[in-house]
Amino acid sequence: MVMDAFLLKVLLSFLVGGLYIAFTIWVSEKFGSKIGGIIIGLPSTVLMSLLFLAWTKNTSAAVAAIPIVPVAVAVNCLFVVAFIFFYKYGQAMALLVSLLVWFALTLPLVLWHIDNIQLSLILSAVYFLIAVLLLHRFPHRKLERFSFAPKIFFFRTVFSGMIVALAVYLGTILNPLWGGLFGSFPAAFSSSMLLITKAHNIDFAASVARTMPYGSIGNAIFAIAFFFLVPAYGLFIGTVLAYLSSLITAVILYKSIR
Repeated sequence: MVMDAFLLKVLLSFLVGGLYIAFTIWVSEKFGSKIGGIIIGLPSTVLMSLLFLAWTKNTSAAVAAIPIVPVAVAVNCLFVVAFIFFYKYGQAMALLVSLLVWFALTLPLVLWHIDNIQLSLILSAVYFLIAVLLLHRFPHRKLERFSFAPKIFFFRTVFSGMIVALAVYLGTILNPLWGGLFGSFPAAFSSSMLLITKAHNIDFAASVARTMPYGSIGNAIFAIAFFFLVPAYGLFIGTVLAYLSSLITAVILYKSIR
């Protein structure tokens, strides 16, 4: 019965995560790169990973996974930076280099047992600043022509859902530190970059990437709020309040960069 519940949660992560990422790509295409990048950066994989970790184990295990999340989320932005800057050597090379950058920056966090939330916040601030400065050169864009195709949306849902489900699966079965790491795997970023460049071009992908760090800051705010609010108010209320904090942060950032 426990295994059935676990498999159900992985399946839900596949469905919900895939639909969410496919939706955010559609938002980018429909309304432009500025709002699309911010929405893609908002909590998705982290949210599901923490909820599933709490359900399959306990709330304490989910809270214990939090300290590594802010810096891991910030590293995801550098994953995108590497993908954009190395795309000129081909999509496969760009993906390989960006994955190497992600592992190089996150693996030491696990090996050295970086579970101090203050240190995590300091490192995340540095990484966010680097990402914002490097991506700022790319202008915001809107597609001149765009048509919605259900079969493309379905493909994006399946492709993205597989990546999210794998990240959630690994984030749930591993210990809290590794769980927090894989729970922050750039599932949304990697699948979004691959799908956007496939459908359009690297220029539009770079314009979407420009605002991803701002959404990711909201993602980090969610993790911090989850860390403090869930023990105080319980899993449901604490998660809702944490996500509201993330949304408010994203709205403020969106208004500030208009």
